[in-house]
Amino acid sequence: DLEHEAVGIYISGHPYDDYRKYETACAACGIRDLEFWKSGENQPSFIGLLADYREKISKNRGEPFGIMTFEDADASVEAVCYSRQWPNVKPLLVKGEPYLVTGNLKNEGNISVMVDSLEPLSEIQPGRARAVKIEITDEGLPDEFYGEMVSELKKFPGNLTVLLDLRTQDERALLKIRSVKVSGEPSLAERISSLSGGRASLVN
Repeated sequence: DLEHEAVGIYISGHPYDDYRKYETACAACGIRDLEFWKSGENQPSFIGLLADYREKISKNRGEPFGIMTFEDADASVEAVCYSRQWPNVKPLLVKGEPYLVTGNLKNEGNISVMVDSLEPLSEIQPGRARAVKIEITDEGLPDEFYGEMVSELKKFPGNLTVLLDLRTQDERALLKIRSVKVSGEPSLAERISSLSGGRASLVN
């Protein structure tokens, strides 16, 4: 992008802004949210623009692998693609293009992602929602709310993963509910809001 190269920042808006609408439909979180991911063995997925990539040779086996940098409008992250997948991933890479990336997190002072799968956003079917997110302001919500919420979710069975975005004044965590998947019916959003007194909202 010439604007970025000339002044080092995007004055007229970040190119990622055009893809932000796909976050909830296709991904579990944004790059900026990876540091809050607390779902253990459950892999996060995010959409990012490919800012750069380079190929390196592993010391152990002498095989090529890839190191990529993805960015959204708020943050960037390094993603490592191991040698067994790199030959399939490398031909897909075009700098500046958006990708859906899924992988395991590694935190050694800075968050990085060990890539499990990578898809060009252009190849993802329009409207193929994968998850719904429930944003919860946890201050003052009783413990029994969460059991009641899961019971309510089970009344709307479907194929969408449920993610909880828990926020307090001092902390934030992103969690995946493993026991239930739901449909994206508008009435579900109404029930969650009513159940929580407006302190929880469903985004899909």
